[in-house]
Amino acid sequence: MTTDQRTTRLEFTVSAGMPPKTFATRLESEWKNAVKRSFRESFGAVPFVPLDSETRFEIEIAFFRMDWIRNGKDEGPDLDNLAKPVIDAIFCSLQKYAPGQDDKNVTCLRLKKSKVDTAKEERADIVVKVIDK
Repeated sequence: MTTDQRTTRLEFTVSAGMPPKTFATRLESEWKNAVKRSFRESFGAVPFVPLDSETRFEIEIAFFRMDWIRNGKDEGPDLDNLAKPVIDAIFCSLQKYAPGQDDKNVTCLRLKKSKVDTAKEERADIVVKVIDK
C-alpha cells in the first residue's frame, strides 16, 4: 500500500449493547473500552497517513440514545460530557500507532445527540479526520 492509498478520514460506529455513557459516571470505563475496541478495529483496517506530534484532527460524533428524559424533562446528558470519554479513548488508542498524540491536537469538534426508539439503535457514529497542518 502506498502513501497515496492511506486515508485522512476514519469512520466507525460504537454500539456496545449500551447507550453512550458520559464523563465521570459509573459505566464510563466500560464505554471507553468499547470505543477503543471499535477504533482499533477500524484503524487497523484502514491505515492513516503518517501521524506526528504536529498532526491536527477534526472529530465528528453523533450520539444516539433512548433516555433523554431526566427529572421529567426532555434534556438528556450534556453533550460535552458525552464527548469526553470518546475523545479520551480515541487518543489513548492512537498512542499505539503514533506516540505523542494528544487531544490537544483536536482543532474542530462537531457534536450531535439524537433520541432513538429502541436500545438496538443506541450507538455513537464517529468520524476522525486528519487535517492540514
